[in-house]
Amino acid sequence: MSTAKMNIVVLLAVLGLTSGFVFGVLVPGFDRLKTKHAEIEAAAAQVKSDQGQVGNIGDIYKSILELDKETSGYRVKLPSDRRFGEFLNSLSDSLKKVQIDDYIVQLRDARRLEAESLPSQLKLAAGTTILAVDVKFETNFETLFELLLVIEKLPRVTQVEKLQLASLDEQSNEIHVDLLLHTYFHPG
Repeated sequence: MSTAKMNIVVLLAVLGLTSGFVFGVLVPGFDRLKTKHAEIEAAAAQVKSDQGQVGNIGDIYKSILELDKETSGYRVKLPSDRRFGEFLNSLSDSLKKVQIDDYIVQLRDARRLEAESLPSQLKLAAGTTILAVDVKFETNFETLFELLLVIEKLPRVTQVEKLQLASLDEQSNEIHVDLLLHTYFHPG
């Protein structure tokens, strides 16, 4: 066989193998690639549609971060045990901060919230214990309002349950204050 015939046979063999590879492997691969590309585009369209229904994910994430920040001190605000001494120290510091040095603190009986006595929307509060403190002192209105602002900023959840005021006399701006405060703990 001559060299020219041999080159033609090799060329035909290479062309045959190349065309077999193209039609046997590449064309079906391109078809599968087109199918997968169409599936990805459909999935992306579905994600975009779902995101439109859910809302802006960035806003949701931002809200989650804000909620996490707000609840980071949760166990300080609502401890799992009494920690009543810490609360009384904070209260005493608050009174001294506004220069009320003469005061009386009376502890009241603790009261536990039972599930059967709560409305359905407050069932999560079941087991919370209310610790009540009655504080009596004499001051003026400005100092009383300062104290209320300081109490509002205490690390532990504190609620003014009752505030009674009585004038000491008509000549001065001094008042007698009877303040009932509630703080809480929840073992759960």
